[in-house]
Amino acid sequence: MSKRPKPPPIYSNNRYLQALAVHYSVPAELIFKQFRWGAIAFGLGLGLVIYANASLPNSVQQELIVLGGLILGGIGFLIAMLAQMRMMIGRFVRFYLDKDNKPPRAD
Repeated sequence: MSKRPKPPPIYSNNRYLQALAVHYSVPAELIFKQFRWGAIAFGLGLGLVIYANASLPNSVQQELIVLGGLILGGIGFLIAMLAQMRMMIGRFVRFYLDKDNKPPRAD
C-alpha cells in the first residue's frame, strides 16, 4: 500500500484543509481504480437492464431485475463521476501547489 503524501505546509494550521489537500494529492493510479470500479458497476447495471428488457417476459421478476440494474448502474455512475471530479481537482491542486512547476520565463 502506498504512503499518503505529506500535505503542503500552507495547510498545517487547519486540519480540514489539510485533510482535503491529502485527499486530492493521492496518486492518480489510486483514483483511477475508483473510476474503473464505478465504470464496471455502471456497465453491469446497464447490461442487466438491457438483458431484462430484451429476454424476459413482462413480470414482477423482470421489474425487480431492471430495478437492481438501475440501482447498480446509478451507484456505479456516481462513483465514477466522483472519481473523475477528484482527478480533475487533484490536478489543479498539484498544479497550483507545486512550486517547481513554474513555466519558463521569456526573457
